Amino acid sequence: MTRLPIPGADADNWGDILNDYLQVSLASNGSLKPDAVTPAAIQDDSVSGTKLQDSSITSAKLDVPGGSDGQVLTKDSGASSGLAWTTTAGSTPDATPSTKGLVQLTGDLGGTAGAPTVPGLAGKEPTVTAGTTTQYYRGDKSWQTLDKAAIGLANVDNTSDANKPISTATQTALNAKIAATRTITAGTGLTGGGDLSADRTISANFGTGAGTIAQGNDSRITGAEQTTNKGAANGYAGLNSSTVVPTAQLGSGTADTTTFLRGDNTWATTPAAPVTSVAGKTGVVTLVKADIGLTNVDNTSDANKPVSTAQQTALDAKANTAITISAGTGLTGGGDLSGNRTISANFGTGAGTIAQGNDSRITGAEQTTNKGAANGYAGLNASTVVPTAQLGTGAATNATFLRGDNVWAAAPVTSVASKTGAVTLTQTDVGLANVNNTSDANKPVSTAQQTALDGKVNVANGGGETFFDAGNSGTALTLNLANGNVQKITLTGNCTITLTSPASGAFRSLLLYIFQDGTGSRTITWPASVKWGTAGAPTLSTAATKMDKLLLDTVDGGTNWYGSAGPGGY
Repeated sequence: MTRLPIPGADADNWGDILNDYLQVSLASNGSLKPDAVTPAAIQDDSVSGTKLQDSSITSAKLDVPGGSDGQVLTKDSGASSGLAWTTTAGSTPDATPSTKGLVQLTGDLGGTAGAPTVPGLAGKEPTVTAGTTTQYYRGDKSWQTLDKAAIGLANVDNTSDANKPISTATQTALNAKIAATRTITAGTGLTGGGDLSADRTISANFGTGAGTIAQGNDSRITGAEQTTNKGAANGYAGLNSSTVVPTAQLGSGTADTTTFLRGDNTWATTPAAPVTSVAGKTGVVTLVKADIGLTNVDNTSDANKPVSTAQQTALDAKANTAITISAGTGLTGGGDLSGNRTISANFGTGAGTIAQGNDSRITGAEQTTNKGAANGYAGLNASTVVPTAQLGTGAATNATFLRGDNVWAAAPVTSVASKTGAVTLTQTDVGLANVNNTSDANKPVSTAQQTALDGKVNVANGGGETFFDAGNSGTALTLNLANGNVQKITLTGNCTITLTSPASGAFRSLLLYIFQDGTGSRTITWPASVKWGTAGAPTLSTAATKMDKLLLDTVDGGTNWYGSAGPGGY
């Protein structure tokens, strides 16, 4: 169906729509088509003398065939057109609403009987002179060339999307990017890498020779201790020919059948009396974490601790992982992607460096085959202590002690956490073997925390927010903060908004850019959870394509959203 163009909505085909509309009644030269005005198109009583141009009604224009000089046109209901040519005889009476007759040339009529005129038509619009097929008839009654400037698109080039050149703004954006030919090279001790046309992996080059990296489970490193440290200060205990630790390496004093090893590493005689109390408790004592000042400590190892509130706050300040190449502990190189980067192993003998595969400290290390063997070295059990079988003979129980003759023997002392003598307790004795004695402020990053941090990167340059285009609204739209904390909405109808509740326990905010469509005057109905304060909900701009900014924030997981209106009418 033909129609007139709609301002603001038909920018790309305005001329085609206007031409289709005009061609319904106009020929290509601008004149009316012969059949443009049909009887059905003329309203009853709409054509008067003042509506007709002088000399514009001829017999050829009338749908009444025949007629000759002297005849008059009279009403004839029997004719197809309702009119007929009639020959009059004698005097002619004055015309009446029901009788044909003479008409006096007054009012809208003028001239003479031989040359009657209709003066009322003198002020009417003259015939429109035809234009060309490339023109249109403008409001100032002139024919104008129909081109892109006429419809406000003077700056538009007639090129398809596929053939459009790169714009200045696009080139500026491209200049901030790097070519896919940029490479990441694996340096000494590493393999892999390549250009940035795809994801790349750099791996350690494990081996036992120079220029390679020793694996963490290398048999020469795992549990290794240098033989020069055997029996030395701050070294490790050796075993005698009976595969037990010599008493001299356990404490000072005389070790014989009458002495026992005290907690202060002294061989002494049996205590004269049992323990009287521990942490204010007597008898067979059972201790809890409060007895050793760890009331607030949970019995989880540092590696298995959950993410704390403070840690989650720190995590919330991180952004999702972006492309970075960083050299971690034991590596060198890396940096941003403004140039080709190389990451290499940092070989050395100090902390934070990597031992080469032929490191002399590895080749001279104590081998695990000597652990617990005669003239070897004492191993540690799962509780990181020397097994009792490597300390002496006899039954090692909660009722026996190691005598100076390397024999486990009983002593007249009651037990506290399976210990006797001058008791020194550890967290293991109260069921907290996995707890490290560090304050919350000094705790290291756990495995779970590091995993979470590895998925984040520091916010660089500031201003980083997550943007999401929610698209056309329709009459109902659900906004999910998980899609982004800055979202765009185009109102295409009077819309009811629903807000998905975010996780509770932290401040959340949502910045909305609300655009009117080409029609405008769209409204929003907000959920009851949105509070606007004493001013009430803001009134949106009504003009087509205008934009308003609104901010919503919550501190209770979306139970209440607090709204404020920013600048509007952009």
